[in-house]
Amino acid sequence: MNWFWQLEHDDQVTEIFPNHSITIGKRSDCTIKTGKRQTATSKNFVTLNLSSTKDYVHVTIIKGATLKCFVDGIKVTATKPQQLKPGKHLFIENDDFDACFKFEPHLIVQTAYEPEKKFWPKTFSFEVDENLDSVKVLLNESLQFENADKKWIKRMELAFDMTKEERDFQTQNQQQDNSFVKPKVPKKVNKRGKKDAENLDEDGELEIETISNKKLSSRGQEDYEMIQEHLRQKALLPENYETPAQKLLKTIEIVKVKQKDISGLKFKPTIRKSIFKQKNIVINRPKLFYE
Repeated sequence: MNWFWQLEHDDQVTEIFPNHSITIGKRSDCTIKTGKRQTATSKNFVTLNLSSTKDYVHVTIIKGATLKCFVDGIKVTATKPQQLKPGKHLFIENDDFDACFKFEPHLIVQTAYEPEKKFWPKTFSFEVDENLDSVKVLLNESLQFENADKKWIKRMELAFDMTKEERDFQTQNQQQDNSFVKPKVPKKVNKRGKKDAENLDEDGELEIETISNKKLSSRGQEDYEMIQEHLRQKALLPENYETPAQKLLKTIEIVKVKQKDISGLKFKPTIRKSIFKQKNIVINRPKLFYE
């Protein structure tokens, strides 16, 4: 166990995050692909979403899908979604796919930072100790897993709102590298077919060879050095930075004005008459008798 919500299938483990869907089926963009042939327009997939209480998973299927999906023996249909609870199995008959939802409700999390309780199940217990150098997750005083990053809980709370690529970056406990990767610039060849890095080319640009043996133009080298200098200084806006619109908003004062009493006023309501309304015309028709 290395995460709180997991889906075990085919000797693999897929992590489930709050506010993010997992798809299983024959669509080419599914999180877990089943079957031999996947297509971009296939309707044969099921969707898994962690519930708001974060102790079970909603399993839904769209109308028109021909997959025969079962949760603990009960069939999932477009009108009857099912709940995948801890220890229960999800089975797709068409592809002989079987998965089990793993979740321990009574975990104890030891962390150095106070977590946001709204992100976590109510059954979790948090023990905050500022002297801790790592995050430990225990079950009945037995260590389930440990993360060496003391801010791991805070990073996971941010990961709940990230895309899959950004979330993978967070879960791998990597740190962002501030170094700028030099672009691949093709080496220019003169009319004679010889590469000349010391002379000016026909456009008047001097090719400069960098440390990584990649040649940049004089303008490119200048931009590269400016970016490196920017990254070294870690130029960031201050915390109290305000935009011009925010400064203007602070100059606006809302004053409560006493409302005038108009109950004593006497006025005659305006009666609107349609100028297109025609007068009623009475037509006298003779009485005719037929024999």
